Amino acid sequence: MQEWARARVFLRAGFGQAALIVGLVLGGLPGRANASETYPAQVQLTMSKRLNTSYCVPQCILCHRTNLGGRKTMNVFGLSMEHNVDLGPAVPGTVGAKLEKYFAEHADLDSDGDGVTDVKEIEVGDSPAIPGAAGENLICPDITYGCGARIAPQPSSGGLEPAAVIALGLGLFSARRRRGRFARAAGLPLK
Repeated sequence: MQEWARARVFLRAGFGQAALIVGLVLGGLPGRANASETYPAQVQLTMSKRLNTSYCVPQCILCHRTNLGGRKTMNVFGLSMEHNVDLGPAVPGTVGAKLEKYFAEHADLDSDGDGVTDVKEIEVGDSPAIPGAAGENLICPDITYGCGARIAPQPSSGGLEPAAVIALGLGLFSARRRRGRFARAAGLPLK
């Protein structure tokens, strides 16, 4: 019987450690960005109407520091849009109107301080967040790979965030129970 009890303790300890590892691994995987997939297409439509010509589907770096997007990655132009025309998350249908409002009410703003207004930089496909030559042609780069290449939305992470939380919780619960059991067996006070 004593052998079986040891095996049970070992299996429980192994389960706790495995759950902790799984939770940490799943929690470290990148999640979905918070940006709207419709923002770039709405900017394209707004700019095409404004310029009376076809405009590119702009990259997310128009408003974000990276093309992954997300609320915490806003660049200086994105922050200027948020502050000056109250463009926030979860309102994808308003981005075109907010961009037009920004152009109308803040046509003289230069977010990156390079002497060229945000409006002019966006019209030619340059970044209003990166000064000078480094920001040229970043919003509308001439990049294509293969036949009929297009920019496609990034697939979701598949909902692994809840699984990470559950696995981490199970691991912590198991470790806490095991610590209490060992403390009682050793005659130590429980905290």
